[in-house]
Amino acid sequence: MLHVDRIAKSSEIKTPPRPDKKNASPVLPKELTERAGEVIISVVVTRTGALRDVRVDRSTNSALNDACVKAVQLWKFTPASGYANQLLNVRLSVPFRFKVVETPRQEDQ
Repeated sequence: MLHVDRIAKSSEIKTPPRPDKKNASPVLPKELTERAGEVIISVVVTRTGALRDVRVDRSTNSALNDACVKAVQLWKFTPASGYANQLLNVRLSVPFRFKVVETPRQEDQ
């Protein structure tokens, strides 16, 4: 029997946790001047589908971190299951990549 708080190893996972399709993207503050970068969020999806230990693993733009953490904290997941069909606690990495897309000016069209 697995300990309730134990995080499963990847070799124990038959079906990984599945994010809800309605999970929202991060909302970036309007005053943010630099909107490009990458943020990797680490999170534990528990056996009940709840989230714990949400944190930034890596970031190329710290101004994006809070928006990414806040978004993930609101996400819903279907929990992972093991080969004996037991529900598992699993640590995930959630990548967010932001890039600036230039929009054509009216006079350029």
